[in-house]
Amino acid sequence: MPSREETLSLLAAQWEKMPRGSQEERNAVEQFYREKIMPLLVETFVARERPKVTREYDGLILSLGESYQPLVLSIATLKPERVFFLVTEKSRRYLDVVVELTGLKPSQYDYAEVDKDNPLQIYQAIKEIYRRWGRPSSIALDFTGGTKAMSGGSAMAGGMIGADMVYIASSRYLSDLRIPYPGSEHLEFIPNPYQVFGDLEEEKALELMVKYDYAGAGRIFAELARAVPDPRRYQVLGHLARAYEAWDNIDFPVAAAELGQVITMVQQYGRNQKDFVLHDRLGKLKQQHDALVLLSEKTAELKKLLKRNREREAGGIVKLLQDREFVQILMATIYCNALRREEQGKLDMAALLLYRLLEMIEQAALAAYGLDTADPDYSCLLKTSPEGPGTGPATMEELQQRYETLRAKIFKTQPAKVPLPGQVSLFNGYLLLKVIDDPLARDINLHRLNGLIEKRNYSLFAHGFEVVDEEDYAGFKKLVEDIAAAFLAAGGSSLAELLDRYQFLRPPF
Repeated sequence: MPSREETLSLLAAQWEKMPRGSQEERNAVEQFYREKIMPLLVETFVARERPKVTREYDGLILSLGESYQPLVLSIATLKPERVFFLVTEKSRRYLDVVVELTGLKPSQYDYAEVDKDNPLQIYQAIKEIYRRWGRPSSIALDFTGGTKAMSGGSAMAGGMIGADMVYIASSRYLSDLRIPYPGSEHLEFIPNPYQVFGDLEEEKALELMVKYDYAGAGRIFAELARAVPDPRRYQVLGHLARAYEAWDNIDFPVAAAELGQVITMVQQYGRNQKDFVLHDRLGKLKQQHDALVLLSEKTAELKKLLKRNREREAGGIVKLLQDREFVQILMATIYCNALRREEQGKLDMAALLLYRLLEMIEQAALAAYGLDTADPDYSCLLKTSPEGPGTGPATMEELQQRYETLRAKIFKTQPAKVPLPGQVSLFNGYLLLKVIDDPLARDINLHRLNGLIEKRNYSLFAHGFEVVDEEDYAGFKKLVEDIAAAFLAAGGSSLAELLDRYQFLRPPF
């Protein structure tokens, strides 16, 4: 008994030799093809080509020309849940043939009639059905049939929506009959052309990340993730962009959540693909994620304390500022942010951030003695034992006298009665550290510090209208870095170490 392929070959040879001189003969040829060849061709084709199909499709879009055969083969092989046909006024008559041969139910298919030479109509029809189907992620588009304009337009639209594109090709095409020789057909998956353009779009997104435009990069990665067949790389980079955008905006909870997604996905996909994007940076990403989780927890505590002033009595804010790990990570966040603004040429904003860093160091240094700069109890600064830090004053009177004397020296005035401040400003904070002979303040030139702070105060982002120039910024930055380095060194750390851990990862990835 001949095999299915042998039977198809015999029938195909018989069909090819049939006379086609009259309309009656051509009708007989068509009937023979549809009734004898087509069922066997579908069986043979599906058995041979179905193993190429590696996923289940929610939808299939096809352009119907005057050859119904390839559409039948495509539908029978891909087995989609739903089908959408693009037809012309002339090809619409073949729609019933395709439906009959594939056994599609009325609820399974829909169609749109388009102008065969109008790609815009084709784009619109595909866009509408894509939206109506709920933007499925598993969708295929067969552009075998129809006019060249229909095929080209369909393929371009399919590429934009991220469809798997297929084509029924043939190893033996009968040009005089304008149809493939039965049994010579095979299924081809065409690479999505958007993957090529996706590379270009990715380059744009990475360039934006280099410029610290994480919002712009995130939008491009989101579009790429929707458009390409394998979105994993762009999903991960999109989460990274959103994490860094949130961190840049001091939104620690969102940054922690997004970076957590990056780590989870990289670990998952990197198990079987060691060169998967960011797999070699997992260690740094985990360090940064741990830091963001800590920042989220501690800043949440801080917000609660600020809303409930009575908590100040319990020293809650002081305790937070005594947490050296928390302070160091917060310092790194502000410092790295300042460096990004500097690189963008936004010196006023960078100076503002460095000013906040200087203030934070002063607050943390005073908190080490138990002093809350917003509600100071100056008795905390009195030397209580020979082992205490520095050689601070022993009484409140001595503290007051030292404060007045040093203040007069800096401002070059006669000593006068000046009450200790009700709230400790940045400059007064360092002045007090100098008064109690704290090691951090010993090498600080308070006169120079005051001058640089005054210049900052005249900037547009503070209280004035001046623009920070490069020379003033460089001087202020050097002072802040020196003080930060001294503060970190006392805790066994350094600015270089913080930068290594907490600077944002930069392309290439």
